[in-house]
Amino acid sequence: MKILHTSDVHLVAEGDQRWDALVEVVSHAGQESADALVISGDLFDSDADAEALRIPLRTIFEKVSFDTLIIPGNHDANSYAAGLYFGERVHILANTEWSKNVFETEDSRFIGVPFEAIDSQAFQQRLRDLRDLIDPDRVNILLYHGELLDASFDRGEFGLKNQGGICPAGYHFSTNWALTMC
Repeated sequence: MKILHTSDVHLVAEGDQRWDALVEVVSHAGQESADALVISGDLFDSDADAEALRIPLRTIFEKVSFDTLIIPGNHDANSYAAGLYFGERVHILANTEWSKNVFETEDSRFIGVPFEAIDSQAFQQRLRDLRDLIDPDRVNILLYHGELLDASFDRGEFGLKNQGGICPAGYHFSTNWALTMC
């Protein structure tokens, strides 16, 4: 399976450099016969940008030969309300009940973990709970928007003492997972 991965595009306007970069990524995915394009969070810079760009975005995805999987990031966490249509082959994995964020192909299983404002312990417990979703007969791919931190990481060393992490997770991933993240 060929997968092209990106994140943090932060779209704000049709036709600007970020828009052109996304068009280039989608074009490249088609040229390389990708099976899937994965966007692991922050496709849009804000929820308002998502609403303004949803219809023009469909024109980018309307003729592709691959599936596009999108998870929300911290900038566009509320941009994917149920019923919003982004294109026939665009699959939004935005449910806060992560076990419902599953997309399968013949040989792979993608599980989306969208941004959620929870602390590290709660986040790590929810990741452990996902073990039940591992399919031993497929490649299991976790899509995640957040920070993958060493347990000894100290935000204060980087002047970030009072800033919270973005879905901070420690190094507790099973070897049964392939991981894509921003």
